[in-house]
Amino acid sequence: MCSETCPCAGDHEAIIQDDIDEATLSKTYKRTWKEKSKEFKPMVFGAEDGGKEFETFEKCYDEKIKTANHNGDSPVLKAAIDDFKRKAATLRYYEEEYDCSGMCDTPLFYSTRPIMDGLPEEDCIDSIIDNVMDNKILAIIAGCTGVLFLLCGLCSIPCGGGSKKKNKHKELAED
Repeated sequence: MCSETCPCAGDHEAIIQDDIDEATLSKTYKRTWKEKSKEFKPMVFGAEDGGKEFETFEKCYDEKIKTANHNGDSPVLKAAIDDFKRKAATLRYYEEEYDCSGMCDTPLFYSTRPIMDGLPEEDCIDSIIDNVMDNKILAIIAGCTGVLFLLCGLCSIPCGGGSKKKNKHKELAED
C-alpha cells in the first residue's frame, strides 16, 4: 500500500502521518515519507497521470496485482500472491472481528479495511489469544461455581438417618 504499485489517495497522507512518525516508519517498515535512500521505499500518495488510487490492499490486489504478469517474480512472491487469493476472506473476518491485522507482526496497513479506519495497532495472533483467554477464564469461573454448588448440595444431604437407630435401640431395650 501507498507504493508505486498501489498508490494511496492523496488526502490520506495526513491520516497516516498523524498515526506514525518517520523514525518508526523507517526502522520498522523500511519505508519513508520522501525518497531518501535506496533501502527505504517512499510512501506514494496520489496516482501519477490520473491513475487509480486504492483504499485497501485487497482492492489493489484484485484490480492490479493478481492480473499482472508474475513470470519474473521470485517463487516466494508468487506463493504469497497465490496465498492471498485463498486467505482474503479469512483475513477480512479477523480484521473485522478482532480489529487487528497480520499474524506475527503488526503490518503498516490492514489488508482488507480502508486506510480511513486508521492503522492497525495489534497483530491478529495476539488479539485471538486474548479473546480465547478471556473465554477460558469465564469458563473456569463458571466451572468452579458449578463445583461449589455441587459440594454445597452434597453437604446438605442428611447423613445416616440417626432417628432410625435410636428407635431400634429402644425396641431392643423394651424386649
